[in-house]
Amino acid sequence: MGLNLGLSMGLTMGLCLLLCLSGTTAHAQRFLSLENDYKIKRYKILPGDDLKLKLKNETYRFRAELESVRRDTVILIDRYEQRVTVPLREIGVVYYPRPGSGRGLARLAGVGMAAYGLLWFGLRAANPRNEGEPIYPQTQLILHGSLIAAGGISILLLNNRYKIGKRWKLQTLDLGILPPRERE
Repeated sequence: MGLNLGLSMGLTMGLCLLLCLSGTTAHAQRFLSLENDYKIKRYKILPGDDLKLKLKNETYRFRAELESVRRDTVILIDRYEQRVTVPLREIGVVYYPRPGSGRGLARLAGVGMAAYGLLWFGLRAANPRNEGEPIYPQTQLILHGSLIAAGGISILLLNNRYKIGKRWKLQTLDLGILPPRERE
C-alpha cells in the first residue's frame, strides 16, 4: 500500500514537472534588468511594459512598448505600431514608473486636482456677481492654488529618471532552462 502511494505521488510530481517545463518559452524568460550597484535595487522590465527612453546624443524621449529582448538589443513597438530595434549601448536614460505608484489612479487623481483648481479659477473670474468683493478670496485662493500644485507634482513624480552609466546599469537577463547560445 505504501509503495503504491509513493509511486503514484512520484508519477504525479513528475507529470507536473514535465508540464511546467514544456510550457516555458524562450521569449517569456528574457527581460530587461535596471540595476543600481550602490543600493541593492533591481527593477524588472518585462515584455509588454510601457517605458520611455532617451537615446544617447538625442534630445527627445521615445515612448514605446517593450516587445522582446535579445542579447544586446531590445525590440520596441512605438505608437505607430512599428517595430524599432534599439541596441542597449545606445540607451542613455530610462524613464520608468515608480514601483507601487498605481499609475492609472495616481495620474487620474493628479489630473483631476489640477483641472479642478484651474476650472475654479476660470469660473470665479468669469462670475458677473463679483461686484464690490474680491474676485479671489484669500482662503479659496490658497486652497485651489495648492490643489493645482499638488496635482502637478503628483503627475511629475510618477516616473523616475534612471540615467544609464556608473550608477544605473541596463542589461538583459535570461532565466531560461537551456544555455543562451543554444537557444538563438
